[in-house]
Amino acid sequence: MNNSISFTNRNVPAPPSLHWAIVLVLSIVTLGLFGFIWMLRQAWFARKLNPGNWAFRAFTLAFALFLFSALGQVVVAITVARGGEATDMGTTGWVIFMFQTLAMIAGYLEIRETLAACYSVRLNLILTVVFNVYYVQYHLSRIAKLNRARQSSEGMPPLASPA
Repeated sequence: MNNSISFTNRNVPAPPSLHWAIVLVLSIVTLGLFGFIWMLRQAWFARKLNPGNWAFRAFTLAFALFLFSALGQVVVAITVARGGEATDMGTTGWVIFMFQTLAMIAGYLEIRETLAACYSVRLNLILTVVFNVYYVQYHLSRIAKLNRARQSSEGMPPLASPA
């Protein structure tokens, strides 16, 4: 594993440094809610690095699709409660889920490109897609740790702190 990261731009903000295992535990405890919020936090950080990064919009689209799917399930439940016949979302549900998943994958690939451009760090494509929020957070924590070490050992100025 390559532990050297060259900071191609000294004016980039410092990444969020929460350990990936903490993100995982909090995601499990909150039934995924913290993981989604942290996903938005990572996308917002990537947007600070590159204003053209559209990962935040991709994650927002994925959330909107989730809400639309949940709304469909509520409508079916209300219909059944009023004595109507139950219908299954079936193919429609799978199509919505597929687009939701594709939006999340596209968002993380966009974050991956931004981190590669700003920090010269290489993220594995498969690990980015499969372990997205945790794998990206591992690298963000690593960048923050190397920045602190660089700061203390070389007397270099720190990366700008996030606003």
